[in-house]
Parts: sequence; C-alpha cells; structure tokens
Amino acid sequence: MKKICLAVVCLLIAAVSFAQEPPKPNPKLKQLQPFIGTFTCTGTAIDGPGAPEHPTKGTVVGKWAENNYWVAATYKQVKTAKNPHPYAGQGFWGFDEETQKFVSGWVDNMGAYQIAESSGFEGDAITWNGPNHFGGKTYKSRDVFTKTAKGIHHIFSMEMDGKWVQLADETCK
Repeated sequence: MKKICLAVVCLLIAAVSFAQEPPKPNPKLKQLQPFIGTFTCTGTAIDGPGAPEHPTKGTVVGKWAENNYWVAATYKQVKTAKNPHPYAGQGFWGFDEETQKFVSGWVDNMGAYQIAESSGFEGDAITWNGPNHFGGKTYKSRDVFTKTAKGIHHIFSMEMDGKWVQLADETCK
C-alpha cells in the first residue's frame, strides 16, 4: 500500500509540474531584434589561417527560434574565383539567466566551433568574446557587431601569438 501511495504522490507532483506555464523569454532578448531578417553582406576576409585575403559576399538569415528564447542564424558566402571555398556557418544566440549574459554557439563548414558571451549592446555595438576552436587549436575570439545607418557592420578577430588579428570585415544590409 505504501508503494502505491508513493507512486500516486509522484504522479501528482509530475502532473502539477507539467501543468505550470513555462517561463517567458527574458525581455533582454529583444536587444537581438536587429539581427532578425535576411541580409546581404559584403566585405573582406583578411589574410589568415585557411585563406588569403579576398572579397566576400554572402547572405545571413536571422530568425526567432524555440519559442523566442533563441535567435537562429545562418550565414553563407557566395563562391567566386577569388573565394573558391566560401565560408558558411550557423548558430544560436540567447540569454543565460544564471550569468545574466547573452550566449552564443556557432559551428561552420571548416570544422570550427565557437562559444561566446556578451553583456549586450553598449551604445550601438554588441561584442561577443569566447574560445574559437579551429584547426586543432583554441583561440580567443571576438565578434563586434555595430548598428549603422546602412545596416550592421561586423568585425571578427582572433588572438594569435599574443596579438589580436582581424580576419573579417563586413557590412550587412
């Protein structure tokens, strides 16, 4: 009889837990609204690991996902004579309630992945910092996105041999 009562109590607790409304996405996520939509990006990949300097053109698509807890983004460059191995990647941006920071996870078509965090927009810029794992090494990396009158300007840098090296500079409209 004790086992049956314990089982009934467990089922009641589970039923009450599932009946509760899930938490709502943190209102701070609204800061990521400028990244929602389809954008055409042009710029330069700067001479670095994997490729010499070349012009870039690509498309980024950002949309709300998973009940608006995340921004899902995909990025794909156009293949050209000067960019025969175009970059592509996808990731998610969200908000960590524990650390009170924005969080990011990104993977790409070169086998790299990045985990980063940000305090959010400071003025017109949001900066993501975190480890980037590429080619069997781990680098400190930084993505800076700045809102401009023409769209969003993006600069990607990694620390190599103790120096910050800018590897990409693009504007997305």
